[in-house]
Amino acid sequence: MRHTALLLLPLALAACGKPDPDVPGNGTFAMDVPGFKASVQVPSFGDINAAMDINGLTLHEGTKIGGINVQAGEDEKGSVTMQFADPTAGPAALMDYYLKQAAEHGFAVTVKSPDGLTLTKGDDTVRFTFAPKGAGSTGTMVVMDGSK
Repeated sequence: MRHTALLLLPLALAACGKPDPDVPGNGTFAMDVPGFKASVQVPSFGDINAAMDINGLTLHEGTKIGGINVQAGEDEKGSVTMQFADPTAGPAALMDYYLKQAAEHGFAVTVKSPDGLTLTKGDDTVRFTFAPKGAGSTGTMVVMDGSK
């Protein structure tokens, strides 16, 4: 998990296209790790949407990543926050999708509320927030590494 943040960097920088104004984050890739801090606009996160896999969890079909923020501290713990939009799936549909994926891939559900979900597997935690937007949703996915 610790290397997830660094693995996302080439995917984000290799993206092409134009930022989608309907997706939160507007194409921002930010990184704050010991010795390096940057925030850049990338045209689009392109194929990262289809390639995203966090310990078996994949994005709901149609979900688009609009912003990525990578943070890590001296203790090697870190987090990757992704802002997303799904134009066709409302919050309840996304909640059901990620609950099903959690069960299939060995995640425990530690928090479940009408607007969010927290999953754990080993030292890793994945937290989702969902908000309605039109016929779909916007939200965040935060992947946190709890290991040292």
